[in-house]
Amino acid sequence: MLAFSQETSAINRDAQVLIMTTEILHNMLYQSVGNVSSGSGLFCVDVIVLDEVHYLSDISRGTVWEEIVIYRPKEVQLICLSTTVANPDELAGWIGQIHVKTELVTSSKRPVPLTWHFSTKTSLLPLLDEKGTNMNRKLSLNYLRVKPYKEDWSKRRKSRKHGSDMSYDNIGSMSQQPPLSKNDINAIQRSQVPQVNDTLWHLKARDMLPAIWFIFSRKGCDTAVQYGDSCKRTSARGCSHHAGCLPLWKSFIEELFQRGLVKVVFATETLAAGINMPARTAVISSLSKRSDGGRIHLSSNELLQMAGHAGRRGTDRGGHVVLVQTPYEGAEECCKILFVGLEPLVSQFTASYGMVLNLLAGAKVTNRSKESDEFLAGRTLEEARKLVEQSFGNYVGSNVMLAAKEELDKIQKEIEVLTSALSDEAIDRKSRKTLSQPAYKEIVDLQEELRAEKHVRTELWKQMESRRIFALKPLLKESESGQLPFLCLQYKDFEGVQHSVPAVFLGRVDSLNGSKLETMVFCDDSFS
Repeated sequence: MLAFSQETSAINRDAQVLIMTTEILHNMLYQSVGNVSSGSGLFCVDVIVLDEVHYLSDISRGTVWEEIVIYRPKEVQLICLSTTVANPDELAGWIGQIHVKTELVTSSKRPVPLTWHFSTKTSLLPLLDEKGTNMNRKLSLNYLRVKPYKEDWSKRRKSRKHGSDMSYDNIGSMSQQPPLSKNDINAIQRSQVPQVNDTLWHLKARDMLPAIWFIFSRKGCDTAVQYGDSCKRTSARGCSHHAGCLPLWKSFIEELFQRGLVKVVFATETLAAGINMPARTAVISSLSKRSDGGRIHLSSNELLQMAGHAGRRGTDRGGHVVLVQTPYEGAEECCKILFVGLEPLVSQFTASYGMVLNLLAGAKVTNRSKESDEFLAGRTLEEARKLVEQSFGNYVGSNVMLAAKEELDKIQKEIEVLTSALSDEAIDRKSRKTLSQPAYKEIVDLQEELRAEKHVRTELWKQMESRRIFALKPLLKESESGQLPFLCLQYKDFEGVQHSVPAVFLGRVDSLNGSKLETMVFCDDSFS
């Protein structure tokens, strides 16, 4: 087995399986696109396996993953693996469009079932109800508000002290108090935040170790290890694992954890990226993390990726995921993220200067003559453009536009059918078929009366307009006195709808002259 790292260190170069980062494979593919020479290392490869292909949606690394799919030699089979892809059909369709027909294999069965828990200062409770469709009511804020009173009432009942001023009826009335304010919610959440040793004690008592404890801070991981001194009674020895540790130290910790010599590993989310360290329990300390733009919430995909480390196949009957109460996030926020479901893959493909240079300088085999050997030449701009246009974003965008156009055409046809069904002729035909002769005759007579009334209304409107114009004529002659009469202009549009426009009479014009109209408007003192 040959292992490549980002620093290109290698072990056992003669092995038949190469393990490398996507960045190294990406650089190798740049040199092989269009190259049919058998001397290239990638042409001795039968299969490329892309594990955790959901990183295609990663902002910083997504472009590299897309380019690997685009530049893969057609002779090499591609296998993409992931547990958190909501649109695998689109991914398979994109790969099939670029290369050859692709087969999609999906499975919703998990070998080791997961159970979700929520850790507070005093307890470790199931996050969901018995059906697994709603949050456990004992974790609701209203329940936590009256819980201290219920516990106090229970203690007084056990002490058998009569004459207590606290009764169960009083407790029931407390559960019907007004809605909690923001300050009340913050106070309740802060009072329920557990310490690391509190949660560790519950894990040990319920035989839920070994565990991976995800903390989104290197400093937080190193600090959490110190809690081992204050909870020695749990026998839960812990170590930290993050990108700031030396590679040799991380390998050492992974070996100890796999052998069961370390019960708890405090790690950042980078451990969820394909490292083979399954545990019985995955503990997620927070639902938010720091980013360049401030604190952001975890996505459902990130949450499920970390939860995927819980449950060891062949060892555990079930895995456990523990979400921890924080000062700002409770069980309700956990359920919101959990019930959202998987997020679809989104293209992060962006062209960079390095990509352009690599494409134009990439290998391409050309024959000088029949007798000469092959030599390498750069790609043309047209060839580079075609490669870039094969991105996942272009595929999804074109499909979305096509689907939207088809849906729009379908809706337009439905509107035409409904419009034709509402025409007078269509209504008349349907009425003649469904109604009796007397009823149909009555409707026809009513329609004739309606038409006559509309005609009378139109004639009356015309008479009113003529009288209005007759009354305005004296005012038009006296317009030079400075009293500008107001008019109401009316017209019908192409659909026959009548509109009214208020206007002011400025003067008479013999022809439609724009400059004269402009002079009349700006020289009139009434507009100053």
